[in-house]
Amino acid sequence: MRNVAMLRTMTRTLAALLARPAFPVLLTITLALAGCGFSLAPTPDPTVFFVLSPVESAEPQRQQSSIHVGLGPISLPEYTAETKIVRRTGEASVDYIPMAQWAEPVEDGFSRALLQDLIGHLGSPYVVMYPWYATRELNLSIPVNVVRFETAHDGSAVLTARWRVEEISTRRLIVSRESRIVEPAAGPGTDAVVAALNRAIDRLAREMSTTLLSLRRQ
Repeated sequence: MRNVAMLRTMTRTLAALLARPAFPVLLTITLALAGCGFSLAPTPDPTVFFVLSPVESAEPQRQQSSIHVGLGPISLPEYTAETKIVRRTGEASVDYIPMAQWAEPVEDGFSRALLQDLIGHLGSPYVVMYPWYATRELNLSIPVNVVRFETAHDGSAVLTARWRVEEISTRRLIVSRESRIVEPAAGPGTDAVVAALNRAIDRLAREMSTTLLSLRRQ
């Protein structure tokens, strides 16, 4: 009988609240939730967004090169398509750094950073990103297949890429390379991890420029 009486009381209270204007009802609910320890204030999003950038210390060659190069196409592993930053946890497993995301597709940031780093190391303003216009006077192209682009458990950046230099007019393969780069992080935190990834891209650009300049001297 006691339970029945409590149910009737709750029903009458609810009916009375519903009969009131909307504002008092919302105020009553808000006060009730506040009394129970609930807050309707928005919770700040702790996620930090990062971008890949060319390394500022990439100094151009003192004598500018006249090499005309097309960079790309560039492909990255499908697991990098996520907006989160990839971290290797095992031989065949990865996870993602919490509360850290890329502000743009990784492929876009990677391609832009590699292009700018290559321009800096090569000392040539005649480097363009794929796809390029057929009217551009380009001698060579560098297709890039990135096999790994991630961080290790200790924060180091890991970059493995297969790339080749081709003669554009004949599609002749001139040289084929595989770069395996491990760049230690300078400290803890995601900022240091992203900086290490940027330096790894810069090292790849340096290897490419060294190969291109050596071909020019042959």
